[in-house]
Amino acid sequence: MSDLRWGLIGTGGIARAFARDLTRTSGHTIAAVGSRSLEKATEFAQQSGGRPYGSYEELVAADIDAVYVATPHPMHAPNTILALNHGKPVLCEKPFAVNSRESASMISAARSNQLLLVEAMWSRFLPHYRKLRELVEQGDLGEIISISADHGQNLPLPKYYRLHAPELAGGAIRSRHLSHLLRLLPLRKTTIGCSQS
Repeated sequence: MSDLRWGLIGTGGIARAFARDLTRTSGHTIAAVGSRSLEKATEFAQQSGGRPYGSYEELVAADIDAVYVATPHPMHAPNTILALNHGKPVLCEKPFAVNSRESASMISAARSNQLLLVEAMWSRFLPHYRKLRELVEQGDLGEIISISADHGQNLPLPKYYRLHAPELAGGAIRSRHLSHLLRLLPLRKTTIGCSQS
């Protein structure tokens, strides 16, 4: 069986981490990388492999098996839909989308093209979350009426500007794992709030 040939949309830090992690697996290879700049795609390809493309449109038209979307949050929906409409299954970095309308459009594109679309939420598959879901589903913890969670991480400006910028869908509610982790639990009602300092 041949390797699954990945095309990466985006060349930032999370794409580099994905490329690095692929080297620790078997059966996967980076076949292509797309950027808005051929120069950035070439630089990435020299370090991580794959053929560079200077546009996302060229990347999704390439001879690849699947696409990993690793662009800034507001671009997840258009980049994902582009790949799906070119017949490529997609692994989309979190957050999946920045609002429910985008999410519905992405899911609609996957369904109409009969393709797999998955959010890159690795913690969903960790054993302790599986066990926690089991305990909640069985009622072993009683009725869950409230969950309080904190996540602290030093991401100072200006280096991590996009993680703070509302116009780039930054901020704790989308950039951090708390809201994503709450979705992993089989709760009847979930209300998520956050404060960011």
